[in-house]
Amino acid sequence: MLQAMTEPARPTVGRQLRNRRLFLNLAQDDLAGRIGIRTKTVSNVENDRSRITLSRRGDWERELLLKPGTISRAYEADSPIEPLDDDPQASARLQKTHQIQELLKGLSLDEQEEILRNVDSGLSDPVPPAAPPSSPKQRDNGEQRAS
Repeated sequence: MLQAMTEPARPTVGRQLRNRRLFLNLAQDDLAGRIGIRTKTVSNVENDRSRITLSRRGDWERELLLKPGTISRAYEADSPIEPLDDDPQASARLQKTHQIQELLKGLSLDEQEEILRNVDSGLSDPVPPAAPPSSPKQRDNGEQRAS
């Protein structure tokens, strides 16, 4: 008796979202906090116990760097989840996100919170101002002397 050859099934929408979250190095509670939902909701979605509401799909797509509308297409047409990775700006954002996450790991919780407060208040440049020039020539550069 011949066995029918079948294609391997695509991972469920929840499994694809979980894989994407892990690819971005996000914990469930991190994602939940960014979206404004409970960690249990993230778990339920990833384990296909519940679906993302239409009103929240854009939030998930933004935080997981997915193409707009991809979650709806996945639920409705069994399409794969589409990341923004082929978009150069999204790839750059993803790379910067990973770099920031790595930098934050080396900081204390207080330092991390201070940086987040600065970012939230619009001060995205935590670098201190450059030191004043050390030589007279450097100080005079671009300045006019009084005669």
